[in-house]
Amino acid sequence: MLLSFLKDFNIKNNKNKHNEYMGGIIKLCAFLFLIFSQVGFSQSISLQDGFITPAPLGTVENLGQGVASFRIQEMSGTDIAASVFGGQPNVKVVLDLGDYITLNGVIGDITGTSNGVSVVSLFDIEFNTTDNIITFRQKKVIPADFLGEISFPVKVTQNSSRAESLNGFNANISALGTDTHAVGNTSFFTYTSESSLEVIKSVVNVPSEFSVGTVINYEIEVTNSGDEVISNIEITDPGATITSGNPITSLFPGKSSVVSASYTLTQADIDKGSYRNTARAVGDSLGGEDNVVAISDAGTDVNGNEIVDPLNVDGPDSDTDTTNDPTDLDLSKDQNPAMTLIKSITSNGPYTVGSNLTYELVVTNTGMVTLSNIEVTDPGATITSGNPIASLAPGESVVVEASYALSQEDVDKGSYSNSATVTGDSTTGVDDVIVVSDAGTDENGNEIIDPLNVDGPDADNDPTNDATIIDLSSNGGVNDSSMTLIKSVTSVGPYGVGSLIKYELVVTNTGETVLSNIEIEDPGATIISGNPIANLAPGASATVKAQYAVNEINIYNGSYSNSATATGDSPEGIDDVTVVSDAGTDEFGEIIEDPLTEESDINPDGDPTNDVTHLILDSCIKIYNEFSPNGDGVNEYFKIKCIRDYPENTVEIFNRWGNLVFSVEGYNNSTILFAGKSKGRVNVRVDEELPTGTYFYMIDLGNGSDVLKGWLYLNR
Repeated sequence: MLLSFLKDFNIKNNKNKHNEYMGGIIKLCAFLFLIFSQVGFSQSISLQDGFITPAPLGTVENLGQGVASFRIQEMSGTDIAASVFGGQPNVKVVLDLGDYITLNGVIGDITGTSNGVSVVSLFDIEFNTTDNIITFRQKKVIPADFLGEISFPVKVTQNSSRAESLNGFNANISALGTDTHAVGNTSFFTYTSESSLEVIKSVVNVPSEFSVGTVINYEIEVTNSGDEVISNIEITDPGATITSGNPITSLFPGKSSVVSASYTLTQADIDKGSYRNTARAVGDSLGGEDNVVAISDAGTDVNGNEIVDPLNVDGPDSDTDTTNDPTDLDLSKDQNPAMTLIKSITSNGPYTVGSNLTYELVVTNTGMVTLSNIEVTDPGATITSGNPIASLAPGESVVVEASYALSQEDVDKGSYSNSATVTGDSTTGVDDVIVVSDAGTDENGNEIIDPLNVDGPDADNDPTNDATIIDLSSNGGVNDSSMTLIKSVTSVGPYGVGSLIKYELVVTNTGETVLSNIEIEDPGATIISGNPIANLAPGASATVKAQYAVNEINIYNGSYSNSATATGDSPEGIDDVTVVSDAGTDEFGEIIEDPLTEESDINPDGDPTNDVTHLILDSCIKIYNEFSPNGDGVNEYFKIKCIRDYPENTVEIFNRWGNLVFSVEGYNNSTILFAGKSKGRVNVRVDEELPTGTYFYMIDLGNGSDVLKGWLYLNR
C-alpha cells in the first residue's frame, strides 16, 4: 500500500515544477516519520454515557434544574500527552447543551475528580453563551487507565412534555494526536421525571401541662417536592388519629396540603417522659400506584418550638438522614414523681407493757408517673404485711401494716412516737422518691381528717411529716402511776413491856410506770432495813422492815395500832405518788388474804385500802415481878401466869452484875419454879439462897415469840 502511494505521488509530481517536487519530498518524509514514530503506541480515549439527575422535566408546568454528568475514560493503558502539533491541545470535548438546557452557574461550578485527581484541572474550559456550548481543551497529561466524571449544574430554559425526546445535551470528543484515538459521543435525550413528597409533622398548640388524657394536636404538611402531579395521597399515622385533610386528591409540584391529627396521652407516655411518632404519606405518580412514599420529618423540636429548616436538621434518631426524624415531644417537665405516707394507729387502749400498737401505713402515688420498687421502712415498728410494693400508678394507694410491742420505757414516758419512711423508683431514677410519714391519727388515736395540712407538735412547721404519737397516759387511766403499801405484823406474842412488835411493809408498784426514790415513813415504828427504795418497776415489790418496842401504856391499853406512808417519784414528777399503808394482818396477827378489799373494823371509813395495822397485846401470860420467899406461904416464888401453856419455855434469872443465877426449862409454877435459890452457875452453890435485891429475867416461851425481858425484886 505504501509503494502504490509512492507511485501515484511520483506521477503527479512529474507534472509539477521542480521546486514543488522538492517540497513534496520533504513533506512526505515528515509524514512517514510521524507514522513510523507512532507504531505500537496507539491510544484510545472514549466519552461515556451522560445523564442528568434529578431529572428536571416532568410536565409543561415545570421548570427543572439538576446536575449533568459525563465520563471520560482512557483505555489504552498509556498516558495521553497534553498537546501535539505545535502545542495544540491533544484531546478536546465539546458539549452542545442544545436548546433546552443551559449551564446553571459559572465555569467554576464544574467539578470532577478521579482517584484524587481533579478532572477539570486537566482541561481549559470555556462556555460560549451564544452557542450554549462548553468546550474542554486538554492542558495536562491524562493518566493511563483514567476514568473521570465531570459534573455541572444545569437548568431547563424551556418547558417540555414528558413524552418529548429532545431534552438533552450532546457531547463529542476528539484528539489531534495520531496515536490518540478519542472516539465517541454521548447525549441525554429523555428525562425521567422524579416523583417525590416531603412530609413535615409538627406539634401545634403545645399544652401548658401534660397529664393522662391530655390531647396533643399535630399538623402534617405534605409537599410535592418532585416534578409531576401526585394523586391519591393518603397519610397514615400509627401514633395519632387523623382528624382532617386526609386523603389528598392530588398535589401539583411545589404545592402543599395540611393534614391534622391528634393523640391522647396515656400513663405509659407520661412515665416514659416523652412521646415520639412518625407519619407516612403514600401516593400515585403518573407512572404507577402507591409508588411515591415518604416518611415524615420533625417540624418542631422536643419543646414544640418550630425547626426552621427541618429537612437539613438531624433529629434524635440513630440514622444520619436529616429528612425522616420522628416528631418528639418532651413530657418530663410535668412528671413530678411524688408520694405520701400516712401512718395511723389502728389499735385501741388501754395499753400496758407488752401491748401491741398496730399501724396502718397508706402509701399514695401523688405524682404523675408510675413508681416502682416501693419499700416502707419503720425503725419504730415491725412491718407485718404489704411491703414491698412492686409498682404504684398515679392516684393509687396501697396499705402496709406494722406493729410495735410497748416497752416499760415507753409506758414510763407516757407516750410513744415514731415515723416511717417510704422509698421508690421513678421512671428516671432509682430510690429517687423518698417521703417521711405523716400522722393520720392524733395522740388519742382519733383520725385526723386532713393530715397533710395539719401540723403536729414538732417544730419544723411542715404539716406533711408529723410523727405518729399515741398518749399512753390517757388510755383508761392505766398509765397512772400508783403503788400499794401492805403493813403486816411478823412477830408472835405474847408481848410484854419491851417486847418488839416486828413489821414487814411490802411496797408494790401497781401502775404502769417505773417509780423511783420511794421512801417509807412510819411514825409508829422504827424502819430497820430496805428503805429507801431506789426504783420499782410496774408489778414489782420491795420489802421494808420495821419494829416497835411495847411499853407499859401499850400493855395497859391491851393493843397497839399504827400506819406507815410510802412516797415516790413518777416519770412526770417528784413525790407525786403517795400511799398510806393497809393492814396485812388482823388484830391477832393472822394474815389477811386480800387486804386491799377487806375493810377493817378499827377504822371503817369505806376505804378498804388504808386500814391501820392493829394488834391486840392481851395475853394469858402475866409476870409477877415481886415475891418474898420468907415461908409465910404468901407470894413465895416468881409467878408466871399461864406459863404451863408454853411447855417448851426457858426461864433465866440474872443478878445485877449479869451473872446467871437461875436457868431452867419447862417452868410450870409448881414443880419447876424460882423460889429465890440459885440454880445456874458453878460458882454459886445450887439451892443457895440468894440475897434480897433486884434481879433480871429472860423468858423464852419457845413458840417463836420474842423473849420476854424485865426485872424482878426478891425480898426476904
